[in-house]
Amino acid sequence: MSQFWPPVASDTGWITPTLNTGWTALVGETPQYRLIGDDIKFRGRGNSTGATADAFTLPFTMLVQVVGQTDANGTPARCIVRTTGAVGQVTAAAVTAFSFGGFPPITR
Repeated sequence: MSQFWPPVASDTGWITPTLNTGWTALVGETPQYRLIGDDIKFRGRGNSTGATADAFTLPFTMLVQVVGQTDANGTPARCIVRTTGAVGQVTAAAVTAFSFGGFPPITR
């Protein structure tokens, strides 16, 4: 009797993108992404001066996806992944400790 194992999904490991102007990483919590198969996971937190809504750009295109969460104070926050692969907050407004890790994984 032979055994068949399902294929293991490819995993890029955590990748640190270059942050756009107006975004800075919190010390020890640099925004990162990871692609496991077709699932994209995010982690890390960043501050925005409001100069741009997009924190960084993935090296591939996506369908537009918006995911939401609330911060520690219960304030709504929404993250968008645009068709260009740009990832950031929905509106260009100053934000402190925007958590990318609080959003669920998305599928490309």
